[in-house]
Amino acid sequence: MLDPKLISGADEVAALGIATLWNDAAPLIRHMLDHQVDDIDDGIRQALECDRDDCETHDVRHREGDEACPCWACENGGLLQMARDLQHWLDDLAAGSHGYGGPSTPDRLLGLITDWLYINGHAPRTQVAAYELGAVYRLVAELADQAKALFATYL
Repeated sequence: MLDPKLISGADEVAALGIATLWNDAAPLIRHMLDHQVDDIDDGIRQALECDRDDCETHDVRHREGDEACPCWACENGGLLQMARDLQHWLDDLAAGSHGYGGPSTPDRLLGLITDWLYINGHAPRTQVAAYELGAVYRLVAELADQAKALFATYL
């Protein structure tokens, strides 16, 4: 549960609204993210390993010459670290801390959600269908509005 007191850069009413929307969307995000981390890890392992006798190693198959490796594991190599980092951020927020030492501003929270949406779109098998993301989209809209208002104060 995100405590509205942890949200800076928004007034009390906006922080309460963000926290409410966050707490509605976070269980789905966290549940799926845990499965997606395992899914991405399996996808990378499967792309790098081959048990067939006629298969060569990943290095021989995909790293010949200076060409970029076309396999799923290499194309999505940073996805697993992004997903694990997001797990840590969500754990910090759930524990009542600011997440990696910074304040939970609307723009930082928006970044977390958009990171998850990216992960959700690239996980090999465990993707949440768009029609199931209503709570997430409502949260994204509110965070975007609040981030825009926050940045407007700097201009």
